[in-house]
This record gives sequence, structure tokens and C-alpha cells, in this order.
Amino acid sequence: MVRSFEELASKNLQHYAALFIGGGNTYKLLLGLKQSGSFNKIRDYINNNGIVIGRSAGAVIFGYDINIIASMDQNDVNLTDTKGFDMLSGISVFPHYTNKKSKLTEEENEERLNKFTKSIIHFSQSVGEVIAIPEEDAIYVNNSSIELLGTRPYFTFKNGLVDKFEIEDTKQIKR
Repeated sequence: MVRSFEELASKNLQHYAALFIGGGNTYKLLLGLKQSGSFNKIRDYINNNGIVIGRSAGAVIFGYDINIIASMDQNDVNLTDTKGFDMLSGISVFPHYTNKKSKLTEEENEERLNKFTKSIIHFSQSVGEVIAIPEEDAIYVNNSSIELLGTRPYFTFKNGLVDKFEIEDTKQIKR
């Protein structure tokens, strides 16, 4: 387990079978990776057939731009270069999309989802396409294909428009 960006930067990633990047504040994560030099090391690792698993913020950074997460995370570190690894060829990733918070009422959960939806629609009009997925589902990227894994619907946002897809209907997205 690596506990700091500096420690990650000192590792030879080619000695690892896979990397797992967890959650937290997405802006802080991306800033730390870029400032420490780990961002480029991870990119090289991926380009040499390395396997990376990202969860929450650790997944968002593999999209085109992390500003998609502004409705969920604060940019307290004043990150200006918000471009991620762009592993989905211009598509940004929004996690936890339809998840309900157990301590919220049904109305509060609906309000939360509406806030996320408005933010994503606005983002998609200015920055580009977004894929929004629920907690239980995953995106698998392998060379030229993107596959959705799971059981719950996912949503795409492009030019301010939203489309809902059932995973069993469309498991692959063309890149």
C-alpha cells in the first residue's frame, strides 16, 4: 500500500500486477498525482499494458476532465489543469450517479439527483460527453473498446441531452 504521492512517484510501477486508486477529493488526488510526477508514471504504466482499477475519485481521473465532479467535490486546492487521463477518448466519468444516501429522505435523494443532473447537463454543453454510472457498476476499458459491467442503468450526457441505457441492452461503447 502506497500512502503518499511522493512514495508512489518513487516506485517502479512495472513491478506491480495492478494499481488500485481509491476515492477522496478528486481535485486533491489529481493535483497530487501531477505535482509528484506520478501522473506520467501511471500513464506510462497503462501504455505498457498495466492494469489500473479506480474507484470514485480514482475513476473520475481516468475520464477526459474532472470538473464534472464539481457538484460533488470542492476544488479547495485551486487546481487549474483539470484534464484527466482521457482513457475514454473524450468522455468524462461521473460516479455514484443514481445512488441513494441512506440518511436522506426520498425527497432529499431526489433533490440530490436533480442537482447532479443539472450540473452534468451544463458540463456536457461546454466540455463534452459524460457517462454517469451507479455505485455498483463499472467501466472496463480495453484498447479500443469500453464495456459497461453491472446490472443498473447508466446515463450518457452529450450537448445537454441525456440518454438512459440498460446495461444488458448496450454493453459496449465505441471509442
